[in-house]
Amino acid sequence: YSSYLLVISGITYMILQLFASVTASIGNLLINSDHKKSFNTYKRVRFANFWLGSIGSIAFLVSMDSFVKVWLGEQYILPNGVLLALGINLYLQLTRAVTESFKDASGIFYQDRHIAIIESVVNIVFAIIFLQYFGLAGVFMGTICSNLLLHLYSYPKYAYTQLFKRSYKNYYLEFCEYLVIALVSGATAFVISRMIIVPGAVQQLVIDILISVIVPTMIIYGIYRNSDEMTYFKDLAQKLIANTNKLTPNMQGLYIRSKLMGRRLLLWNQK
Repeated sequence: YSSYLLVISGITYMILQLFASVTASIGNLLINSDHKKSFNTYKRVRFANFWLGSIGSIAFLVSMDSFVKVWLGEQYILPNGVLLALGINLYLQLTRAVTESFKDASGIFYQDRHIAIIESVVNIVFAIIFLQYFGLAGVFMGTICSNLLLHLYSYPKYAYTQLFKRSYKNYYLEFCEYLVIALVSGATAFVISRMIIVPGAVQQLVIDILISVIVPTMIIYGIYRNSDEMTYFKDLAQKLIANTNKLTPNMQGLYIRSKLMGRRLLLWNQK
């Protein structure tokens, strides 16, 4: 399990750090904007969190067996039930980043001070119960339950409804929509990866990684291609590409001038 934990920690660190870096900007947004503008920003950033979280958890689910086989050997591969529980728990862990950042930036700490204790109790109790029926997978199912406590109680009660003045129903519909799409994407990618078998463990790992990135990206893009969130990120990408193209001639000019300067210095040194 330690090898799986190491990979989970790496994926979690990369994605959570990406969204944790915007907490200060979120605080400034909440101070200077009304709840409608704040919610529009939240939707867009949360969509990005959902997309990256889905790819990260699906990549773990689809590619982990191949990775462990290449790294440590086939004897260290865990059963599919354990892998599934770890993958679902990883998705829940990754997709809480943006809501957690908004909650922290707004200074909501005292109101939900009891949640950490309840979360720990829920984790322990359900892990013990599920352990009797599902073995090692049951331990991680307990962690899934404690994560769901945050997603289904703490975040809607202390962050979503208070910051954006929206109903619990809206939150639960959005949460379930993202979860179903992630599950369908993960199941599709997993089935396709198990159907495509190539000789060589390294080659199989590469194929699995490509499938785990391409399949959920295609599904999510196909569903949300006309949404406000997707339109925003497409426009943002186009602006970045346009700015890069504008910089290219200037960079070429700087490169040519630096080469000429270098030749002049060389000739001067030869004299």
